[in-house]
Amino acid sequence: MKRVTAIAAALFVAALVALTINVSAQDFNPQEKTYLTFSAPVQLTAAALTLGRTNGAALTGVNLVLSNPSGDGQTYVVRFSGSGVIGGSLPDGKYTLSLSRSAIKAASDGQALTGTSTFTFLRLFGDSNGDGGVTTLDYSAFRQAYGTKTGDPAYSMMFDYNADGGITTYDYSMFIQRYGTSAS
Repeated sequence: MKRVTAIAAALFVAALVALTINVSAQDFNPQEKTYLTFSAPVQLTAAALTLGRTNGAALTGVNLVLSNPSGDGQTYVVRFSGSGVIGGSLPDGKYTLSLSRSAIKAASDGQALTGTSTFTFLRLFGDSNGDGGVTTLDYSAFRQAYGTKTGDPAYSMMFDYNADGGITTYDYSMFIQRYGTSAS
């Protein structure tokens, strides 16, 4: 009976307590980072994660890169890479990120968690406030960043479509293509 209690405690302690996508305005777009935070150290590999489109369309050329920069086994960073990634970010669309708990093991005793958690999120270049549309509010924010480059106080990575370090006419053209649209 004690062993069962210990396993249950380990599974409870190693629960996923937070999924954070784009934690600040500087991270919102285009170089998306997703943070998975557990309440206790776990062993996690990219095989535990599945990324897909909510409409079921194929998602090609996108790889998930998983890291635990602090080495604590609790906070993992997921980044996107591959030929389907634009400037470090996913193409515009709605996505699901599924976490197969059976592929996650509690660091304390190696016991696998159970079940699957699925999270839905959207990515729309130019949507600076995350409301699902590119509006006049976003245009105002873009104007403040236009013409700046990395190191300038007004530079905002979320408007650097191709992640070249500057908010240029190219980024403006990508913004204008999306102006007035919403994620669907």
